[in-house]
Amino acid sequence: MFGFPKPSFRDSFKVDVMGNIQRRQNRLGRTMNLYELTEECIMYACDMCIEFYKQSDGLLTPDWITHIAKETCAVFTEGFVEFGTTQHLYCARKIIELMKDIPSTEMKVNRYYNRI
Repeated sequence: MFGFPKPSFRDSFKVDVMGNIQRRQNRLGRTMNLYELTEECIMYACDMCIEFYKQSDGLLTPDWITHIAKETCAVFTEGFVEFGTTQHLYCARKIIELMKDIPSTEMKVNRYYNRI
């Protein structure tokens, strides 16, 4: 079965992610640690998946979740030395797991980004 190649989101994700990291570090008054970077990666990817889900009227297939997860993890792997392959794989699995329950994950994401 032939599928169209999925677009690269890395450049746009990178701009968003670096802005999020900068704002969070300014609030914290320090550099984010690996745990915090991991949490940001997961929450950002889930946020993007939810946004895709909403804009596509509920169409979010597993291959798109995986693609968004990989693109997000790549931004973190390229941008932060401490965020290696192990962290990349952990985040990708966690994102896929969380996206199985979109309403619950949306609530977590909204809490994380202080939207509620």
